[in-house]
Amino acid sequence: MAFSVRPGDLEGLDALECDSLAVFCWSDVRPLTGVAGFLDWRLCGALSEAILNQHFVGELQESLLMSLQSRLPIRRIFVFGLGRSTEFDEGVVDQACGHAVSVLSGAGAESISLAIPSHRRDSEKAATFLHRVETHWRKEVDTVVVEPGQITPGLLED
Repeated sequence: MAFSVRPGDLEGLDALECDSLAVFCWSDVRPLTGVAGFLDWRLCGALSEAILNQHFVGELQESLLMSLQSRLPIRRIFVFGLGRSTEFDEGVVDQACGHAVSVLSGAGAESISLAIPSHRRDSEKAATFLHRVETHWRKEVDTVVVEPGQITPGLLED
């Protein structure tokens, strides 16, 4: 594994120093869960507000660049849609991650961090997502951020 895996709870996000963080959200999971939920908390509900105002819904291939007005040591946050959680498969991961890596690279990201989406701590979906990132984007991605307890603890070590 060429990238590091870091915790994406409040403390982990406060310590995460990266140029660009890609966060993934389902269109049918509300309130936001996992890293997206913790991030929304740190952004004082800005992501939830974007969803409520329908600036972002979470459809597959949808994206949103968040302006930061927080204490987080992250320069830019990009939010990407995954579509419905019930339609999740490897193809969805490949589309969403491919799109995210392309957008962040095109935006001149110096370092790319991806946050594994959470679906009420569904470890199977998280493991599939992590495996696909490792298989296809390990050279482009510097850090993968996961909700603590979402994936086996051994993966949280460098």
